[in-house]
Amino acid sequence: MRPVLRPSLHIDRDRSLQESSEEGSITPADRLGRMRAGRTQNMECGPAPVNPGAGRAGGDFMYKMMWGFAMVLILIATGAVTGPSEAASKSQAVEKGASKSFTDVPGQHFQKARQDFLKKDTKDAAAEIRKSAAFLKSEAERATGETKEALTASVSELEKLADDLEKGTVTSVKTLDETFARADHALAEHHYAKASESWAKRETVRAGEDLKAAGVYLEHGLAWSGQKVESGTRDVLRDSRILAGKLIEGTGWVPDEVGKGLASVGKEIEKFGKRVELAKK
Repeated sequence: MRPVLRPSLHIDRDRSLQESSEEGSITPADRLGRMRAGRTQNMECGPAPVNPGAGRAGGDFMYKMMWGFAMVLILIATGAVTGPSEAASKSQAVEKGASKSFTDVPGQHFQKARQDFLKKDTKDAAAEIRKSAAFLKSEAERATGETKEALTASVSELEKLADDLEKGTVTSVKTLDETFARADHALAEHHYAKASESWAKRETVRAGEDLKAAGVYLEHGLAWSGQKVESGTRDVLRDSRILAGKLIEGTGWVPDEVGKGLASVGKEIEKFGKRVELAKK
């Protein structure tokens, strides 16, 4: 059976958003697209066709066994049943918290909420924001110390934003963008802390996954903020992706490189945090 490759989730850069005249025509998704060189989507392919007649030569028993096996394959391919490898993969992604599909979860809800707000559909916008708040709440449950406090504060801010949207007191899309930027910063801090903890224990794969997630959230937060991204920041983001890949694969890294890479990402996250807090004031 050929493997089923599913396209990764990502912020939809190709949808055009109708901006109000005061907010301009450049969207956070556009900014993210310009920051990144682009993404390659995987082509989805289905399982190889099963020939039920092939089992007839072995008698009725083999024929029934082949049919049963074929039905299981079909159910797995259509998503009705989750295959063992897929279930294990999802479980590991949840535990590590750095699967690409999982790092894109809040971004999808943020983007949809923004679109709904611009369409004056505040009810749906509020619903999307509450979904993202639930995601951050689940991340806060496995966080500790200051990162836990930051995530919890962001959850409260998102929930208040959802309430205000339903009350009709939010008048500018900028309010959404700034709140989303702070949420992504809290997530970046959280995963950076997890990456540092894992590296201290020399759990390289886990460190790589969380380093990758920290970079993704920092990148998304920068896009939402609308702030100019310095060339040095872009270099750090690029280098962190490369380093994360090495750690995940388990080859090509040296201890000094990892230590310096983590420190560089940490500085960029801290710098971005100061900027979003100033914007809040």
